[in-house]
Amino acid sequence: MEKLSPEKKSMLCEKFGDYCLDLSKLIFGGVILAAIMQLDIDAVWLFVVGTVIVALTAYAGYILYRMSKR
Repeated sequence: MEKLSPEKKSMLCEKFGDYCLDLSKLIFGGVILAAIMQLDIDAVWLFVVGTVIVALTAYAGYILYRMSKR
């Protein structure tokens, strides 16, 4: 298996960081849309779980993006 060069590792970390941040934005939008549509979902549970998942994916994206700049 081919070893990755430091430049490729940096590029991969940056791309995965961008992906995690985009995923975080999509989940946030999905939570808001689900709340607006007033589906048969407990709103408190939706916001708690949604906030935790958005925070985790945003933090992972931030960490990966910071790793790419080293």
